[in-house]
Amino acid sequence: MNSQMEDDRSSQETRPEDYWSWYDRGRNLDAEANYSEAVTHYDKALESRPSDYWAWYNRGSALLSLKRYSEAVASYKQALELRPDDYWARYRLGRAWHYLENYRQAAVCYEKAIECKSGDYWAWYRLGDAQRQLGEVDSALNSYSRATEIKPKRWEAYYGRGRALDAAERFDEAIAQYDSALAIGPHEAVVWYDRGRALHDLERYDLALSDYDRAISEELDNFWVWYQRGVVLSELERPDEAIASFDRAIDRQPDWQQLAWESLGSWVWSDRGYALDQLGRYQEAISNFEKALEIEPHSPETIYALASCYAVLGNVEQSLAYLQQVINREEYYTKAKTDRKFDKLRSSELFKSLLSVDP
Repeated sequence: MNSQMEDDRSSQETRPEDYWSWYDRGRNLDAEANYSEAVTHYDKALESRPSDYWAWYNRGSALLSLKRYSEAVASYKQALELRPDDYWARYRLGRAWHYLENYRQAAVCYEKAIECKSGDYWAWYRLGDAQRQLGEVDSALNSYSRATEIKPKRWEAYYGRGRALDAAERFDEAIAQYDSALAIGPHEAVVWYDRGRALHDLERYDLALSDYDRAISEELDNFWVWYQRGVVLSELERPDEAIASFDRAIDRQPDWQQLAWESLGSWVWSDRGYALDQLGRYQEAISNFEKALEIEPHSPETIYALASCYAVLGNVEQSLAYLQQVINREEYYTKAKTDRKFDKLRSSELFKSLLSVDP
């Protein structure tokens, strides 16, 4: 790409001198990762020559680095007005749409990039990613396969195939693809993590735990891996270790509003509460369930958990106050009828009344 740019420069000396000054300084700032200043300089270059492909293209790339994706889209579109068949602008425009989570537009751009360069690994791989996000599993698998044909010794497309199969709940097949990825990239923490998730879904908890631990040893240190590790430890009835893992997760994502799923904050506090419940630490469990309700106030599972903890502690009034909120759901009505935690309440007239009417 740089040689093409130099050819353009030698053949287009009609550009004003001040254009080159602003443009070259923008390129230098780009190289220094000073992207904001680079954008300013490209803007100045475009004042001198508004129809210059390279200034629009590099402006888009600087904006992409700044995560100003909508502006990057506009810049790449301007570049493509000047060179409609340019691979790099098409591919980078796809990346900008991808970051904006407009996967349909991203897929269109990757397909157009492939029309320009059919043997490009990254365009096929990213097309597979976009198709997977759109739920088009078969198309995604095909795109990833094309990528592996082009570069069979790269791990990313095998990983992509694993994620697509995972999304289709074809977990054993997904694990086989993750294994292929790890045979090439044995230190790729995200692959260990997603392989653990697939094993988790298959209820192979010991193996899942081993993969989560391997992901952590490969320096994956985020909310997700610690949270899922805590969940699997709970399934293995190792509540003390589960609590420690949930604590690590909470430390790494304290602001639940930043999560794509705000309810996940409720899940981690609830799951920590259940681990405390397993240990018979009911008052602490109540505190955790209450934190979960602050995030997701209408969670019936958490409300029932609070009712059962208060029941064990003999707090009839609080237990029944929570139980009344969910007893009209058949799942919790049926559960409360046999749940040993409510044994202290069975002589209560209100408890009897709640269970006397089918939901």
